[in-house]
Parts: sequence; structure tokens; C-alpha cells
Amino acid sequence: MVKVAALLEALQQDLATLTPEGWSAALRAQPPGDQADARLTLRAPDGSRTVFRVEAKSRLEPSQVVLEFRSTERHPRLVVAPTVGPRSRELLGRTGTSWLEPGGDCRIVAGPILILREGRRRALTQSPASQVTRFVRNPFAGAALRVVRRLLIEPDRPWTVAEMSSATKVTIGFVSRTLATLQRDAYLSRRRGETRLKEYDDLLDAWTRAPQPLETTVEGVSLAKPGEVLAAIATLGKNGYALTAEAAAEQLAPFARFNKVELYVREFDRWQRQLQLTPVPVGANVRLIKSEDKGVFDGTLNRRGLQVVSLPQLYVDLKRREGAGPEAAAFLRQRFDKLRRELGVGGAAV
Repeated sequence: MVKVAALLEALQQDLATLTPEGWSAALRAQPPGDQADARLTLRAPDGSRTVFRVEAKSRLEPSQVVLEFRSTERHPRLVVAPTVGPRSRELLGRTGTSWLEPGGDCRIVAGPILILREGRRRALTQSPASQVTRFVRNPFAGAALRVVRRLLIEPDRPWTVAEMSSATKVTIGFVSRTLATLQRDAYLSRRRGETRLKEYDDLLDAWTRAPQPLETTVEGVSLAKPGEVLAAIATLGKNGYALTAEAAAEQLAPFARFNKVELYVREFDRWQRQLQLTPVPVGANVRLIKSEDKGVFDGTLNRRGLQVVSLPQLYVDLKRREGAGPEAAAFLRQRFDKLRRELGVGGAAV
């Protein structure tokens, strides 16, 4: 654990190089019992000044930020911690709280001045003994993503660990670690054995920004028009595929004409043969996708006789597409509540 004194000393050293020319910085430790660990006064060349309440944290988690940092504080606050993760930075920014990693990144707002440092290696890190092992490294990959997706598919449902394990086919232990990670990152609340999603938009946006799972694709040309391709798919049964991208959006929230049918499949040969596809390097109107993320089929919807990926999966896929994809994603998201009522939470067919 990094001590408060060490964090304040590191802050003092950083201020010597971070303070703009003509400005001065004075850091004064506060007596025990004070609300702050120190007071930092940044004085501008014209004599105006900004006084920060400085708080040193040996560990800073997003859930801690939500509880301890508010946007209604009288004086601006500066938090110093060995690590300020992406989610903590996002939440601190919303409250107008400045932050600094000793020797690392920082974002300090003092009146009209923004002191920003990015891409630096941190000088102070936590010792291996202080590392917590009950969290997953990345909640937006592998089995953890199946938990995230299920929370977004049924956002109003309270979950027990056992129920989530059954719904996602993920072990109880791993589900517990994933939920603990999401609670740490202030996306959900856990009480009396139940978990509830409380930051739907933030969680969906974080998934959208995360790296995409590896995919293998087959691009092909069908002599049929896109609508005829969909009609053919509807006759081939409900198993082994799920429409996505613009062709799927057309079934739920039509936005613009589409010229390519994209679908997740479990294997290529059957679909290439039954749709009579001719593989081509460019100009394809059908795209078959095999994803290493098997959860793309979770929460599949039956719409107009076609299997369509879940609403959150469709939104993420559209958001990651080029062209009109992001606009179609925004159009779809505006209609989430209405579509959930029509489809039923969890994807009942209509």
C-alpha cells in the first residue's frame, strides 16, 4: 500500500514540471481530522488563484468515486492515486474532479487552465501483495462478456449468481468474479444476494469501445436481391444463425436501405451451399461471420420469421460498422424501450 505521505511528496515533485510558466504552486499538508490530506494553491500570473482540496488514495476504484466524489463540492478537488483507471477517470470527469497519477497521467483543471498529461508510465505502483485477484481482467471479453450481454438484454431483472450462471452457461465462480468487477466499476449494485444493473448506458458504451472479438468471415455474392436472400434464410430453419448489422436493423427499426446481408453462423459450408454463394474479394452482398465470442447468439430474437441478434448486440455491431452503421445504431437505441415492450424482455417473438 502506498502511503499518503509518499503520494503527496510525489505530487509535489510533479507540480515542479507541470505548473505552467508564470504560475506558482504551493502544497500544504493538513492536520489530522481535516477533510483533505492537503491544500494545493495554484496562483496565476495575474494574482488569481485556485485552491484544491487534495485527497491521497492508496487505491481508487470507480465504486469509491461514485460514493466519495460529488459535483456539488464548494472547493475543487484533486485526487492523487497510484492508478486512476479509465472508468474512474470517466466518473471523476463528470464531477469536475481533477486527478493525478504520480509520474503518470493527470488531468487538472484550474480555472481557464487545463493541465493534461497522457501516455506516461506511473512512478508509483501498488505492491504485488496488494493486487486483488477476485476480479476479471477484462469484463468485455470471453465468458465475462456473456455476463455483460445478459445484463443488457434484461436490464430490469434482479439476478442471483446462480441464475446468471444458468443463463450464460458460465461457472458460478467466474460469474461471481465478473459481477464483482462490474460492481467495482460502478455499473451495478449488489444487495442481499441480488445484482441489479444501474448504469445501462455506461455499460453499453463501454462495451462498444472495447476491442472486438476475433472473427472469421466469408464474403460472397448471391444472385438474389437482399430481400430474397432474407426470404431464403427464413426457410432454412431457426438454428445456427443470427442476423446482424443493417439487415437485422431492418427487421426492428428500419433506418436506410441495405445492400448486404450479414449473419453470424456456427459453420460456413452449410450456408455457402444453401445460399449458393460465390466467394469474392470485393462487392459481396452476403457476409457470413464466425465469432470467437459464442455469446453472439445469446438472447436471439425471432422477428418476422428470422433470427436476429439481441438488441444490445445489434447496437454494438452497428456502432462498429462504417458508413451508415453508427447512425442506424443511434436510431435503434432511441427505440430500445419501445422494442423491449414489443418483444418482451429476453426476446419473446412477435
